[in-house]
Amino acid sequence: AKCYACDLTTASAFHSIRCLEAGIRAIARCLAIPDPTKGVERNWGMVLNSVKNAIDLKWPKSSAARMSGDGLLFEELHGSLGAIQNPYRNATMHLDATYTSPDAIYLFELVKGLMKRIASRVDENGLPLA
Repeated sequence: AKCYACDLTTASAFHSIRCLEAGIRAIARCLAIPDPTKGVERNWGMVLNSVKNAIDLKWPKSSAARMSGDGLLFEELHGSLGAIQNPYRNATMHLDATYTSPDAIYLFELVKGLMKRIASRVDENGLPLA
């Protein structure tokens, strides 16, 4: 928000995306996925695959619980993070994109909504566990 206020719109987008990494870590911890220790394990694709695998184990696709309660919530969170990954996360973090003021505020609001959704279920330590 400070970057946006100072008209540093690409920096604002970068910080918005960076914020999501704390949300991903909280989701992973909630699903009892160990924190990555190697650099390659820290990439979004690998972490999101681990989240998807944990969701599939805990709430199999054939289970009615997959489409209600925590099963549905984690499925939605995973889908939202995956949808943000390619058009926003990768382009932003690899300096492929620049953002105008409307772009930056859109991304800020998108991330804010997703972080609120994550925080409605878990804290930064992933508690309570799923």
